[in-house]
Amino acid sequence: MLSTRIERYSGHQYLLEAMRETGYQPDPNGSCAGIAQMGLQAFLADALDSYNARIIHIHDTWAQLHAFKNSFFRLQPYGNPASDPRYHSLLAKLKQHESLAFFDGVALYQSPGQHQDILGRHVSQYKPQVISTIARSQAIEEQGGLYQPAHFLSFLSIEELTLFFGRLAQAAGDEKLATSISFNNHRTSVCYDGKNKKWILIDANQLPAHEVAFKDLAERVFSAHTFNNHQQDSAPISVRLYSTGNTLNTTQEILKRLENDIHFQKLLEITPAKARQKTTGRQSLLHLAAKYGNEDAALSLAHSLDTNASEQSSDTPLCIAAHHGHDKVVVNLLKNKATLVDLTNGEGKSPLYIAAENGDPKIVALLLRHQADPLLRSKDQYNAVTIAAKQGHLHVLKIFSDHDVNLFHKDGHGKTAVDYASEQRRRDILDFLHKIRGRTRREESSTQSAALRKQSLFSGASTAERPHSSAVQPARKKARFDY
Repeated sequence: MLSTRIERYSGHQYLLEAMRETGYQPDPNGSCAGIAQMGLQAFLADALDSYNARIIHIHDTWAQLHAFKNSFFRLQPYGNPASDPRYHSLLAKLKQHESLAFFDGVALYQSPGQHQDILGRHVSQYKPQVISTIARSQAIEEQGGLYQPAHFLSFLSIEELTLFFGRLAQAAGDEKLATSISFNNHRTSVCYDGKNKKWILIDANQLPAHEVAFKDLAERVFSAHTFNNHQQDSAPISVRLYSTGNTLNTTQEILKRLENDIHFQKLLEITPAKARQKTTGRQSLLHLAAKYGNEDAALSLAHSLDTNASEQSSDTPLCIAAHHGHDKVVVNLLKNKATLVDLTNGEGKSPLYIAAENGDPKIVALLLRHQADPLLRSKDQYNAVTIAAKQGHLHVLKIFSDHDVNLFHKDGHGKTAVDYASEQRRRDILDFLHKIRGRTRREESSTQSAALRKQSLFSGASTAERPHSSAVQPARKKARFDY
């Protein structure tokens, strides 16, 4: 593994530009998550050398293409490089080495929200195992798919992270371990080759993947996640442990050893001091558990921290969990009776609104069962019903209907779900709403008919049979006196 000693590239702008040249629209803020996940998959598939060769090929071909375009525009400032055959030759070269398949995986892992047509629904970046069902390689497919059997979250210092990696290696023995590390809005992958006792770092800003001495590993990870020279004594670190289907039993055996390792468990214990810690963005571990989807940490912290506290962007843990689709975290947050289900974020969006906008049926139903208000308006004047219609989420509208929500209530724009369905030309939603309206009118008509029938019992009676009002009134007065 990693048979060649290679130069490392600073940053990954070259990779983003190569993606744009081939028709992709990568996140302008970077693609660290996608690159780290694809590298992790390559490690598990024993294909890290091929991964590195692909990175080198993309970098070198992009450099040639970049130089060609600079030369072209010097000669033809208003020309089109695509008119030159040399451009197409370099573009064809860039697409070699399965670069497009690699770009597909990077795009899906990095920005799954932009690819709902492929994934079939809204999926958060922090649900990598779900994304892997589409983004995994053929080699991973042949090994039984990608699994995430463990997820750890805690504030850790460099020294504690060193101990963490050391206990992992000891438990792994001669086996392989693959982890992704997330903090400070950056993701890297750290992998352990137990057979050769080597640690490998996969960082988008230090590609290709390369070996790191154990004594330097934690410091290198902290350095990779440190920006603007902002030094940290400790950081809230999310570590996901991965395996393939074929190695899942082996990984679970490793986890059993870690469960019995008192030093490892002590290391991950969320002490009161760690629970009180916050990031510079006012995020506690509870906010991060909601973001990353760590349900165990959410359950542990939901009864010791304020579940209604907002971080810098004004999101509560419930809003964050709803946004990322972590339904089990939502369940654990709602176990605290003090959790306010309708507390909105800075955009005036409630957790229910967010879930409806994303088309998340589980969380919508969960929040409705906890009496969340579907007609609260956001700052952009939509409510949960109209935003669901605007986004085309028929399945969410059906859930609202099952909970007796008024689907024809006007939002701040004076529009109903029918108006948005008409604008989107969603015949299926219009048919459903027409059916609901027809049923509602029939029920109202039935209720009115019953009232009229009851009235007719008196209005149709003969004078002799009909009770006289003067006869009734004294009886009512007498009844009052009897009490």
